[in-house]
Amino acid sequence: MPDKKKVGFIGLGDMGFAMACCLLREGFDVVGFDLRQAQLDALRAKGGTIASSAADIGAQVDVAFVMVMDGAQVESVISGEHGLLNTMSAGSTIIISSTIIPDEIRAIEKSCIAKGVEIIDTPVTGGLIGASAGTLVLMAAAKQTVFDAHKPLLDAVGGTIHHVGEEIGAGQSVKAALQALIGSTLAGLFEALALGAKAGVKGQVIYDVFTSGWVGSPLLRQATEWVMDRKFTGTGSSVHTMNKDLSISLRVSHSVGSPLFVASAAHELFKSGAAKFPEEDNWAVTKVIEGISGATVEW
Repeated sequence: MPDKKKVGFIGLGDMGFAMACCLLREGFDVVGFDLRQAQLDALRAKGGTIASSAADIGAQVDVAFVMVMDGAQVESVISGEHGLLNTMSAGSTIIISSTIIPDEIRAIEKSCIAKGVEIIDTPVTGGLIGASAGTLVLMAAAKQTVFDAHKPLLDAVGGTIHHVGEEIGAGQSVKAALQALIGSTLAGLFEALALGAKAGVKGQVIYDVFTSGWVGSPLLRQATEWVMDRKFTGTGSSVHTMNKDLSISLRVSHSVGSPLFVASAAHELFKSGAAKFPEEDNWAVTKVIEGISGATVEW
């Protein structure tokens, strides 16, 4: 694959738009599609071009990213009536960065094989901060030759690229395990912050202790700051996304027969947060616990 070429990008939400901008900064020509005109206008303002559909993108490029919300949307933009496979040439590649159920991407792979189109199964982690900076962590599953050929594209959006195997679905399985850990970690953090607040401990003391010990991490530090700043929107981490991701982790848990006791409880908490604060981000889940305890987590 040439180092610089035209690249399709389907799904220009917070994460997808930031990733598309990284590609533009690295010198790639990006043609994007999203159902929201505002996102298409924003991409054009950054120097990208816009398409009328996924099929329109498929007719213009031989590699395209897909960064939409769930498996049904991924299937639609790839195999649907106006999907990529209607127009993409044999030998093209679709890079799926959405987080979906492993069995869903395996089913999509079969449709792609029938058309001679390759897949890179590569969900991401790192949030909007990482997407904007081009420092995402990618967990990519693909044939070695396909992975190597598209490494410059992956490097344009990621800081750390893990080739997790050649079997499609392996990337999604790694992401399911990772989200079980992240969701459980956040749920435990929100409970601990509310406990400290209810016990009368100053927020700054809690923050200093939590971030200086073994449990201190970029995730814990940033999440705690957002909770204490009461910044529950605009961080690019919708509570619905974590709720969805944890449901995928549980699906994988059930399919392979490995229990997720803690992640199951975390899922119930995020489900409550999504129902009560549907327009807010992950950190708003703290308010579910605050509503029960009567405490407010602040500096």
